[in-house]
Amino acid sequence: MAALVGGIVATILGAVLLVVWWKHFLVILAGGIPLVLILGGALAIYIGVDEIKDRMQQQKET
Repeated sequence: MAALVGGIVATILGAVLLVVWWKHFLVILAGGIPLVLILGGALAIYIGVDEIKDRMQQQKET
């Protein structure tokens, strides 16, 4: 029961503070998006290189 009440209070407080601090939220979001794109791109490159290495290893075995 306490978790339910705490969750309701946290949701209401979060919604109110999101409205009050909307511009600050957008600044943080604008700063976070490029970081997520860079990290996601680096992960995709790593996975792609790993796939190429696996294919080359399979070709050597056959």
